[in-house]
Amino acid sequence: MRVIINVFLVLLISTSSLFSQKTSTKQNSDGYIKNFYNNGKLESEGIMKEDFEDGLWKYYYKNGVLNEEVTFKDGVMVGPFKSYNKNGKLEVEGSFDINEDVIGPIKVYYKNGNLRVEGSYGENEKMVGSIKVYYKNGNLRVEGSLDENEKMVGPFKLYYKNGNLKAEGILVGNSSDGGDTYEVSEGKSYKKNGKYKEVGYVNFSLD
Repeated sequence: MRVIINVFLVLLISTSSLFSQKTSTKQNSDGYIKNFYNNGKLESEGIMKEDFEDGLWKYYYKNGVLNEEVTFKDGVMVGPFKSYNKNGKLEVEGSFDINEDVIGPIKVYYKNGNLRVEGSYGENEKMVGSIKVYYKNGNLRVEGSLDENEKMVGPFKLYYKNGNLKAEGILVGNSSDGGDTYEVSEGKSYKKNGKYKEVGYVNFSLD
């Protein structure tokens, strides 16, 4: 199930960049603040309240393109955030809780702006519940559910790049070799012409 693992890595890298860059920057001033790069371009802007960031703050690349939007309360990241690439395309959006952990719905996008994955973070920064993964062309690639250990469980569907159904069933467990092949019940494997056969195992490697 490499596609799911790769998605987790993307989420980890994307959100960890926010953690490392957006620690509180206490300043001796209140009100609306703007900070600038040496080249004169806007670096960041937002409201300071009692010397700490409060509310929505915006951070920019040196080329002037919006980099990140982060919500603060008393200098702590809490609430919605968005991160953009250097071309201004949205990369990831989600929310932080009071402990600055990602919580609730999250979306990750390809460089072309199309949605790559959408899911939800539960406790301990683990994805849980419904998850959808997409191809770069915008068509759905995988849909299913994750348990508290971030493992696919229950009903699932796989799709071809053209949007046609590739496989479906109910996940029962891993195969004996411990690889990417999963045992399923009520499994169906479809050809691109729509014809299917019943199967007991499905490959989730999606290479």
